[in-house]
Amino acid sequence: MKNRIIKIIANRPGIILITFSLLFLTAFGMTGLIDFEKDIFKALPLHNRTFQVLAHTLKTSSGQNRIYVLLKNPAHPDTLIPSAEKFSNDLRGIVIKGQPAFAQVTFRKLDAVSLNDTEELLIQFLNTPELFLTDQDLQRLEDMLSSTDALEKELKKSLTYFAMPGAEQLAHIAAIDPLNMRQFMVEKLSTLHGGLVFDPGPFLMSSDKQSLLIIATPADSVQHRDDAVTLLDQIDGVRKTYPDLAIGITGGYAVAAQEESLIRGDILGCVIGSALGIAALFYLVYRNAMVLIFVLLPLGAGLQLALGTMAVIFDRIHILATAFATVILGLGIDFAIHIYDRYTAERQSGRSKVLAIEKSIFKTGSAVLACGLTTLAAFFGLSFADNPILLQIGWLVVLGLFFCLVSTIWVLPAWMVWIEPYSSKWLIRPSKKLCMDKVGQFVNAYPKRVLAVSLIFFAVSLLGIMKLEFETDPLSMKPKGIEAVDVQEDLFTSFGAKGEYVLISWQAEDIKELWIKGLSIDREMEGLHQSGIVSSWTSLSKFSSPDPLRIQEIDMEDIGRMFNTYGLNLKDFTHQYRFLEALSGTRASAAANSVNTVRNRNCEGLSRFPEMFHRFFICENNSIQGITWSLAAGPEEAVIVQKKVMGTFPDYIVVSPRLAINEFAVEARKELRITLGIAVLLVIIILLFFLRSMSSLLLVLLPTAMGLLSTAGLMGWMGIRLNVFNFIVLPMLVGIGVDDGIHVYKRYQETGNVGETLQSTGVSIFLTSLTTICGFGSLALAKYHIFVSMGLLATFGVSSCFIFTITVLAPILKLHQRHEPISTSR
Repeated sequence: MKNRIIKIIANRPGIILITFSLLFLTAFGMTGLIDFEKDIFKALPLHNRTFQVLAHTLKTSSGQNRIYVLLKNPAHPDTLIPSAEKFSNDLRGIVIKGQPAFAQVTFRKLDAVSLNDTEELLIQFLNTPELFLTDQDLQRLEDMLSSTDALEKELKKSLTYFAMPGAEQLAHIAAIDPLNMRQFMVEKLSTLHGGLVFDPGPFLMSSDKQSLLIIATPADSVQHRDDAVTLLDQIDGVRKTYPDLAIGITGGYAVAAQEESLIRGDILGCVIGSALGIAALFYLVYRNAMVLIFVLLPLGAGLQLALGTMAVIFDRIHILATAFATVILGLGIDFAIHIYDRYTAERQSGRSKVLAIEKSIFKTGSAVLACGLTTLAAFFGLSFADNPILLQIGWLVVLGLFFCLVSTIWVLPAWMVWIEPYSSKWLIRPSKKLCMDKVGQFVNAYPKRVLAVSLIFFAVSLLGIMKLEFETDPLSMKPKGIEAVDVQEDLFTSFGAKGEYVLISWQAEDIKELWIKGLSIDREMEGLHQSGIVSSWTSLSKFSSPDPLRIQEIDMEDIGRMFNTYGLNLKDFTHQYRFLEALSGTRASAAANSVNTVRNRNCEGLSRFPEMFHRFFICENNSIQGITWSLAAGPEEAVIVQKKVMGTFPDYIVVSPRLAINEFAVEARKELRITLGIAVLLVIIILLFFLRSMSSLLLVLLPTAMGLLSTAGLMGWMGIRLNVFNFIVLPMLVGIGVDDGIHVYKRYQETGNVGETLQSTGVSIFLTSLTTICGFGSLALAKYHIFVSMGLLATFGVSSCFIFTITVLAPILKLHQRHEPISTSR
């Protein structure tokens, strides 16, 4: 079999290259099927109820699809309202693809309740009042409806709107609701402003009158990413025309667009930077750009085949997972370096093609295979993770490295054999030894000194582990330098939205139980509110009633006569008339009948509620989860809420961004410990099969173990915290770091001389370490600090493993040789 493989490569390289080209073209076509996932919530393990509730509430919050404009004019705060009017008109004038960019723009409280469907929401309220009112509202409502003077006052106000120039919108609303019953609805819905505190007036003004808020809802036609970027650019252009105003842009819409732009830019920049860094490194070492053709061929092929396969396995690939394409660049090229370097060395020493292929594939290639399998094992451990991002990262890198490995061992020798007759200049060895010849001589001459210095460095770095901490603050993981995030914090400060959101969730069998449990939480929240632990809270049971509401003191005839006095007919105001009928009991509301008839068909009954109320429940497959929103006074109070609620209601869950991040961190650490354990176990099994000696296994693993521990220590000394993202790098370093030890040990078995080993293989592992740093470590140059910490951890880890391979493994081999020579095979 061995001779047959060598014969095919040596005599028929064209067949291998043609077959591979067809496979490559197929994979290239498959990449057209890739659909990228940009939703950050898809990075959460949504099988977990905590993250399911958090993702649902964030998505159903109306702020996610809005743009918030924060206006300030410290010198002349009295000009904020006219400035806001002018700025709002400018926003309304923005057009994208021939269509208005915004569905609505406002800085008035009434309009801010529902920007897209104010009229629709009002009509729903008037036709189904129990969806917006509770028993606590009945007394005030009854007092108003039983007072002809109060009703007449509201009717006169509506008639004034009809005659007022420039009040067309108010007149239209008044024509639907001439008795101003909407004040009860607006009062309820105003509590959905996300804890923001406004001045008592009609505008979205801060209490100190120093800030004004404009809320703009983009039209449905500009929800695409490219349109969103264009819209934000146009808003920025409008902003520049107001040099006297301090104008900030934020909101879920702006944050999402700016975060995606940052991440995309980082990924693209890292991939390009990685490729350029590797190219520059190769030119510096080989002094011939043509060498890149050989080493980049399996690299490009492996990445292309991996992406094509991913397009078949997954419906959508998360954009965060694609950042690890740089890992394939950095690691995949390592395989090619060793095979290329060995083949050219053998050919330049005068050996035949057949013997050069044999040495490349079955000597160096066996070490490359072992290194490739250990690296694959480390990343394969991620495929056992429940987290969807870790799963995709694992599959992407495993597939990429697998195809790079196959391409390197099978296709690269055939490619070199095929090209050699045309130009031997293409096959050259490194023109620089990268000082590894001198390093080899020094280690060979003074192994004890080198080992002693290395152990001292290891001991000092190890002390830093005592300082190493795990990041638990969710705010620290936010992208830095994003204007929308900074403005958001300023907005919360200006409008007094202090505290921390805490969500309480419970499961219910039906709609009736949903209300019963919701009322129990309301009573619990009332006690916490009175004690100052909870600033406010909202829930479905505070907004709505499960059953129809009745007011006995409504005199329909008396109200009708009042309308007649002004030449109006009450029945002509259809929705107002239905509202009075429903409350008086002369007509059952549609929603009441619906809820009663579908009480056992839970999701259908809850679908009757306004969309903005969907934040208070999750209903899937007729399974209901209720959600109460509360605003705790601070992080410590949020913990108190969690303990209090879960102590009273053990089967309920309590969620907040901070608590969720903590839980996510705990789960991630648990998963990654398992992943790390799986990676170590698989690496040990592969190395035992490859080395067939426990002592050899311990020698090869020693530099990796010391490298990982010293890396953790260096992070502690530098104050770099571990988080749920950079922690992913640790199991990967197990597979990456052991490669250097394998190559040095196997080459030493061939040469029997440490100095000669480091002068030859030492150059290759130094070069592969640098390419790995160019690939994986390029993340350290990103703007997103999460990527930066991952890049730094990878850089420290790869560097440490290389250093300890040279300064610990090589000296031990030398000292071991003096006492008991290791068997070699040349």
